[in-house]
Amino acid sequence: MGVFIASTSHHAYIGWEVDSTHFSYNVEIVVYVDGKQAFTYEGLPPGYYVWNTTYYVYNFPIWVDSKVIEVKAVSFGGGLGTQTDSQTIIVHNGGTYNLNFKV
Repeated sequence: MGVFIASTSHHAYIGWEVDSTHFSYNVEIVVYVDGKQAFTYEGLPPGYYVWNTTYYVYNFPIWVDSKVIEVKAVSFGGGLGTQTDSQTIIVHNGGTYNLNFKV
């Protein structure tokens, strides 16, 4: 007698490194899937830092081969005004994606 375990979703792991020229304003990371906002992380401090030990995990149905995801880094305010950098990636099952942004 065998056991059959069915997986119902793919998993993609997205991490990022941000180089910010703002020294007094935080940076926000926003993830869009199919043009809709799926995730926001607002707690990245100003200045240069790396955040890649914890990943945003995106799950999508197993019958979908891949998904197009846009990730934006946005820094608001200060003498430099609002700065944005973005990348669009095609994610696949089991993929790990490390993105680099300058804002």
